[in-house]
Amino acid sequence: MVDSAMFDPVNAASGSPYQPANYTGGSVQGANANAAALQAALTVMTNLYINPSTSLYQQYVGQTGSSYFSSSVLTAHPGKSGDVVGPTTTQMASVTAEVNSVAAERSALGSGPSITAAVTLGTAAANAAIAVNNASGSQAAMLVTRPSIW
Repeated sequence: MVDSAMFDPVNAASGSPYQPANYTGGSVQGANANAAALQAALTVMTNLYINPSTSLYQQYVGQTGSSYFSSSVLTAHPGKSGDVVGPTTTQMASVTAEVNSVAAERSALGSGPSITAAVTLGTAAANAAIAVNNASGSQAAMLVTRPSIW
């Protein structure tokens, strides 16, 4: 998802003839392609990993089977109630560091008109990728199918 979100604003900023993955807004002259790609990555990563209202990572960080699975699933799989079903706090710290690194890299590019246009473009492209992902039902599928791996 991050890759396709980055692909689209680079195409739009550079006038590339490639077919977009999700973004349908057309080309944006004067937008810095690097900043647009970084902004797209940052927007998707924040949505997937950091924002508590959209992130499964945040919603399930450190949660165990007993707080996630129904009692019938736990009865069928004894000993799983203590298994961590979400990311550990160490994993979340690593993810947060990666997101902060992308934010710092994007910020280091400055704030002139080409960067402002790029931020708008990158955000729009990322939101298009997020919308396609949300419409696919993939997050709900991850939650529903988790018990089947046992």
